[in-house]
Amino acid sequence: MKDVEATIAVSVIIPVYNEEKHIEKCIDSLINQTYPCERMEWIVVDGNSTDATVKLVEQYINEYPLRIINNPKRKTPISLMHLLFGKHRRR
Repeated sequence: MKDVEATIAVSVIIPVYNEEKHIEKCIDSLINQTYPCERMEWIVVDGNSTDATVKLVEQYINEYPLRIINNPKRKTPISLMHLLFGKHRRR
């Protein structure tokens, strides 16, 4: 895992809640970037969506550097960073 983390230069964090109308366009825009996908990670933080947002995102997981994190309490950005990276982790 450290080798993978060493190659990642850009992290894109996408907080979502019921974004089924927009999430595919968002992910497609990441796919169409000229920056190489293998140098990026895309983290979708779902605020307990009740629509098809998560199912739509899951369609991309096996092919792209994407992961989903569940944030059911819809934590604020500072707390979200702790959720994603741990309280004391720095890059």
